[in-house]
Amino acid sequence: MAGQALDGILALDLTDRVAGAYCTKLLADAGATVVKVEPPSGDPVRSIGPFLGDVPHPECSATFLFLNTNKQSITLDLSTTSGQDLFGRLLKRSHILVESLSPGRLGHLGFGSHELRAVRPELVITSITPFGQKGHYRDYIAHDLTLQALSGILYANGEPHREPVRLPGPQAEFLGGAHAALATIAAVLSAELCGRGQHIDCSIMEAAGSILAARYLAYFYKHETSLRRGNGRATWGIYPCEDGYISLNVYSNTDEWDRFKAWVQIPELDDPRFDTAQGRRENVDELEVLLLQWYLQHTKDELYLNGQRHRVAVGLGATMHDLQQSVQLRAREYFVTLDHPYTGSLVYPGSPFKMSGTPHRVGRAPT
Repeated sequence: MAGQALDGILALDLTDRVAGAYCTKLLADAGATVVKVEPPSGDPVRSIGPFLGDVPHPECSATFLFLNTNKQSITLDLSTTSGQDLFGRLLKRSHILVESLSPGRLGHLGFGSHELRAVRPELVITSITPFGQKGHYRDYIAHDLTLQALSGILYANGEPHREPVRLPGPQAEFLGGAHAALATIAAVLSAELCGRGQHIDCSIMEAAGSILAARYLAYFYKHETSLRRGNGRATWGIYPCEDGYISLNVYSNTDEWDRFKAWVQIPELDDPRFDTAQGRRENVDELEVLLLQWYLQHTKDELYLNGQRHRVAVGLGATMHDLQQSVQLRAREYFVTLDHPYTGSLVYPGSPFKMSGTPHRVGRAPT
């Protein structure tokens, strides 16, 4: 069996939120030995559902089981001298420490970056907090909804005449974890080349805001505050069909519009008022009535497959059931099945990329 990309790397996971756990999950899935350091009461993420059978249990949290694949686990009470001593001994052997304590808390425990670097110069320390290690907000607390709001993600989503809409799930946390993992791997490579580690200061707020690059550019270069666009109108956006929803991206150029007309075969679309992008915008209400009637006569699978055959950028609004049955995801073996002593065999999302020489491994979370 081929080795993994991060074989030989030892990482300590001293985190208690989604972003940190996701960061170290990415490291563990790529082959690093990740030791999760849990307090005597267990990682707080173990109390986050959903739970198998809808019965809360620290070994059956789906959130914990997904975020901690391929990790090992130990219990340490870092408020005690013996716990701190054991943690210090582990650090002397480690390449990476990922932590999500409040800014300054690690230093209060005697493990500040300067102290650690004196003992282990090549150690990479990754701190993942809502707002980073400095700034006016550094000591504030935040949940994912707070971070979506402050990063600008919230304002960007929803209908223009309604209040903003949040993205589902802890999206800001996942973005923070992904960026932290990338920076950590880069710092490990740097440490191997120059012999010195570094302290990575990851702000979840800034990581979440990084996906708004186009809006930043529109504001800084054109002083334009982008408004929420909602579900769009007529040929750009999200529309109901017979059994769900589809997405469409038919922009203003003539070739796209001609392909779209060839696909839908609605005679009224030959009206000269619809020939140009300007005309379609001016007559969008009438255009939308024509198209919605047609969309509602077809299933999302019909629209998706036939639209793609006409080279129209149409997608189906996939439900979780659709994703589980997806021929594309099955062909790429995206979902994996893992066995666990408390839950038995369950299906988990896998890696969104494939590595030809050092494939990701598949292993359950620790009890």
